[in-house]
Amino acid sequence: MRYTNILAAIAGALTCAVVLCEVAQAGDVYKYVDERGATMYTDKPIPGAVLVSTGSQRPPEAASRNYAATQAATNGQLAASNQRIADTQGNTRAAESVSKDLEEGTRGV
Repeated sequence: MRYTNILAAIAGALTCAVVLCEVAQAGDVYKYVDERGATMYTDKPIPGAVLVSTGSQRPPEAASRNYAATQAATNGQLAASNQRIADTQGNTRAAESVSKDLEEGTRGV
């Protein structure tokens, strides 16, 4: 019974350590040059610092899937926009043709 409690405590401590390590690695990293010209890195956004790495790292396949989905959505929007433009141009041509026919019809009478 006593060993079970010790093992449970050790397992709990290891679990907490792993979770805390993951949280510690999840922050943003900023790069700046100090007054002596040395390049420094920090997790605090200070004036003049440049964001080097974000804490939200994604695997390359997730990034490529996201890019592909974005491109597909953009292509769909462009296709719909092109279709609306083509429809508008077709309607304009038809309206011009009808008005031309009406003008010719009234002249002939």
